Amino acid sequence: MRDIIVIVVTAVLSDNIVLSQALGVCPMLGTGDKPARALRMGILTALCMIAASALSWPVTTLVLIPMGLEYTRTLVFVLAASSAVQLAETVMRHSFEKSAASLGAYLPLTAANCAILEVCSQSASAQFSFAQCVASAAAGGAGFTLALLLFAGIKEKIASADIPESFRGIAIDLIAAAILSLSFMGFSGIAAGIFGS
Repeated sequence: MRDIIVIVVTAVLSDNIVLSQALGVCPMLGTGDKPARALRMGILTALCMIAASALSWPVTTLVLIPMGLEYTRTLVFVLAASSAVQLAETVMRHSFEKSAASLGAYLPLTAANCAILEVCSQSASAQFSFAQCVASAAAGGAGFTLALLLFAGIKEKIASADIPESFRGIAIDLIAAAILSLSFMGFSGIAAGIFGS
């Protein structure tokens, strides 16, 4: 149980997939200053991370490793991520048409999100059990959602601020993302102090 708690805390805070590893930055920059859209995108990505990890774990552990085919696991991760996103997209389009329409072009692009592939890859590299794999994916998704929500709140404040013309647009977004990333670096010391890792 302690292992799962360590995995969750580090994945959400000190090893945040967006703010510490700089993966999945495009959806963070692209969801805009709407926290509701950021929340929907974060939940969709988190569910896809969990589904892709749950699909790829048995294939990797029960098929690829015993047969000595570990070098093909990236292909398995891509197929699992694509399948999870396709399933999520289909469910969202039929059940939540308004949510699917508000995500626009970012819904199909979730399949190519490198954050989903990295969560699968980290679980395989660390040789997690199935429970640890799912916990890592859920925590990675929670960290991704947290990053999107925080950045959407920051962009809301930026939209009403008087920004010098040379910093408007993507420049101020990147500066804000860098400062947000720096703030999350402090959590690595806290996690190391609490768990001794």
